[in-house]
Amino acid sequence: YRITYTFLPRYSPDCNPVEACFMKMKTVLKQKAIQEILQNNVELAILEAVSCLTNVDIYEFYKGCTGNYMNL
Repeated sequence: YRITYTFLPRYSPDCNPVEACFMKMKTVLKQKAIQEILQNNVELAILEAVSCLTNVDIYEFYKGCTGNYMNL
């Protein structure tokens, strides 16, 4: 096997798929309809934001972070 090691800086949000996921959730939480829910029930608003994440989104989060290093 040909393995290439890539060393990343200690904090590299561009290489962390969770950062992309949180960014999408924050975008959803800023929508006006969700703002009303957020004022009344934070848990429900977060569940609504999570439900907006699709399998394609998650795939893109990983693909965006790994570039050509992984065959996704």
